[in-house]
Amino acid sequence: GFYCPNQTTIFYTSCPQGSFCPTGSYVPQPCPKGTFGATKDLANVTQCTPCTAGKYCPTNGLTAPAGNCSAGFYCTLASYLARPNLVSFGGPCAAGAYCPSGSPSSVPCPRGTYNPTTGGPSLASCLACPAGYHCNGTGLTTNTGKCSAGYYCTGSATSPTPSAGATGGPCPKSNYCPTGSPAPIPCAAGTFANVTTLGACFTCPAGFYCPYASSQP
Repeated sequence: GFYCPNQTTIFYTSCPQGSFCPTGSYVPQPCPKGTFGATKDLANVTQCTPCTAGKYCPTNGLTAPAGNCSAGFYCTLASYLARPNLVSFGGPCAAGAYCPSGSPSSVPCPRGTYNPTTGGPSLASCLACPAGYHCNGTGLTTNTGKCSAGYYCTGSATSPTPSAGATGGPCPKSNYCPTGSPAPIPCAAGTFANVTTLGACFTCPAGFYCPYASSQP
């Protein structure tokens, strides 16, 4: 934890921050990249602190991390790169996730969204689930599947059978919704829908007539 710089040394000197001094040192040894030395009097390299997760330590002899890892990447402990790639201490943000600056790990995209590519730097990298489909889970790289017959999904749906709301709902009367519908489709002339959640309109029965978009014969 100390060093003696020359042959005329009378008193030993404290090892400075960012360094370590084994027994018998005449010069401080810098903590290696990927670590830092926040306190004085470190006695060996194992007392240098691994770079904090989400940060990077690019040079020898640091007393604190240099800064946050770059957006679009994550850094685990002991990173010496702001944009790690193909290394054990981090990498590009995974598909299905996003990584703001200073991320210690990939952040899964929320339900109703997906991200098919790596390196997403922000929540905006997560794409809204397309109309007619649902994204029922976090960290998705693609949609979960089409919305169910009898329902429609306008976008960002989290269920194949959404309740009435901003992302879709049950198919209303006078309309039909086949599998994967982005919006209700009015019944054609000669057909009707007098109930909700239909995947196809009923054929108008004998003895009745059904004008365009009728709800009952």
